[in-house]
Amino acid sequence: MDDLGLSLFLRRPAELPPSLAIASLAFAFVVGSCWGSFLNVVIARVPAGISVVTPRSRCPKCGAAIAAWDNLPVLSWFLLRARCRSCKAPISPRYPMIELVIGLAGAGVVARAGWSLEALELFVLVCVLTAIAFVDLDTWTVPHPLWIALVASGLAFGVARMVTESDVDILLARVIGAGGGGLLLGAIVVAATGLFRRTGRIAADQTAMGWGDPLIVVGIGSHLGWRLLPIVILFASLQGVVVALLLRAQGGLKGEKPVSDADDWVPPAGAVPFGPFLALGALEAAFFGDVVLGWLWGLAGIGE
Repeated sequence: MDDLGLSLFLRRPAELPPSLAIASLAFAFVVGSCWGSFLNVVIARVPAGISVVTPRSRCPKCGAAIAAWDNLPVLSWFLLRARCRSCKAPISPRYPMIELVIGLAGAGVVARAGWSLEALELFVLVCVLTAIAFVDLDTWTVPHPLWIALVASGLAFGVARMVTESDVDILLARVIGAGGGGLLLGAIVVAATGLFRRTGRIAADQTAMGWGDPLIVVGIGSHLGWRLLPIVILFASLQGVVVALLLRAQGGLKGEKPVSDADDWVPPAGAVPFGPFLALGALEAAFFGDVVLGWLWGLAGIGE
């Protein structure tokens, strides 16, 4: 039994008997969905400056405390028929969606790398970037605790992997990626802002992009290193442009309403927050970036 238990946690599911592989992935999904439930709290509370630990979860409409049996990831939303038990106010489908996505991410990283340091880092990256993406969508801001957590976790995992793999280049690549990536996107913000102001596309007191975006790139670089940053920027830019064009064609992006009751800033007409696309591009690069780089090098006839 001990050998089976060790196999469950020390080997990739593909290397296990089917029953153990299913158990490993199922456990990873449950753990991941629980963290997804916690992320819902982070996304709601961090922008407001409220502790993510206390008080316990409450209905945002009536303030009633949510019982533990009503807070089961994914399941409770269906069991409650998407309504608060106390006041019957509707519960957004975003809550179970995030729990489901993070649960699948947990199973995905374990399927890819087993219960390893690499899998743990990928999972942390998914969680923090998901929180950043949804907070940016809601508020057009990147709270300091989130980007700092992204940078700190990236460098901490860099140190850990440098020690375990006896390779100082792992940490060096992350330091260069964090510093260089932040400076590069910061320079793009300055250049684009100057150009847009001169052409009248934005007002004299506006910037072409938020300064939170370079901070997100600092955190991404601290996890992925400098090699994958061009892939991140490319994917984020392409997907951001496509979504912006689609929304504009449908008559969206009016920029008419303040971002929240607490902030009367109105986004410029036609603008979309770039943070979610940076997060998406980073996750795509984390999972598929090496394959894309190999393909690009092959097209160029250059060996890595």
